[in-house]
Amino acid sequence: MCIRDRTLISFNITFSTTVFRKFRVQISHLNNFRSSYSDTQLRIVLDFPYFRSNSTVTKSVYTQSITGSISYNENLNNVELYNRGMVGRSAANFKFFVDENLNEIMDEDEVLLDDIDIRINSISKKRQLNSGNISVNDLEAYTKYNVDVIDKNNKNPLWSPYTDKFSFISDPHQYKTIEIPFYEAAEVSGSVMKKIEGKLKPLSQVVVLFENTKTFTLTKIRTLSDGSFYNFGIQPGEYRIFLEEEQLKRKNLKAIPEFYIERVYSISSDKVNKEFDFIIE
Repeated sequence: MCIRDRTLISFNITFSTTVFRKFRVQISHLNNFRSSYSDTQLRIVLDFPYFRSNSTVTKSVYTQSITGSISYNENLNNVELYNRGMVGRSAANFKFFVDENLNEIMDEDEVLLDDIDIRINSISKKRQLNSGNISVNDLEAYTKYNVDVIDKNNKNPLWSPYTDKFSFISDPHQYKTIEIPFYEAAEVSGSVMKKIEGKLKPLSQVVVLFENTKTFTLTKIRTLSDGSFYNFGIQPGEYRIFLEEEQLKRKNLKAIPEFYIERVYSISSDKVNKEFDFIIE
């Protein structure tokens, strides 16, 4: 709407609605009183799986356009059709696998998971492919995207992602493959005893720390009333296992051994995890 010197010169009004998320209708009317020009426009947009139809009708003109794109996903070795233009845009392909050898790289003999989903901060279309891959098209190039891994439908409760949140930068004119490793849970156990007059007495509420030597993440476990501790679900890998130093310093005590450096194996491994026992003096 345009008003000058309290005189209405022109106005433009538009109504639009979306039906079934794939059918959009828009009606616009323009009226210019100074030039005695008026026009009404009807616009219909249809989103088909592989192309978009855009029809526009006015009093004197009818236009019809069809847009779509064909892209080649070299990581999956297949051709994908999309109902938007992809020139200058980006795309990403996500795959989830059980990292059996803990190298965080998907090897040929490792299991691909097909029941994992993601949440990404983009309105781009997400497609769950039959092979267990997730494809996201129509991303802005050179843009940082945040991703949440959703594993609530995971058929195996022993499998967990290394991380459930991460970010990536999109690359233009190509599919960016992002491999998300899952680990199979491990279980650890042991005990903390105090040596008193030659006898061993169990200590409860002692904090035992498992520090991953690669990621430096800490897992805290407290001993029970019988001095034992147990944890199921820890990530396999090499750990430094020790007692919380502040607890020992307050009572001028020391642990034997001072720490362990050991590899922890998953529950299905043919190798058995050792017991981590400490004696406090």
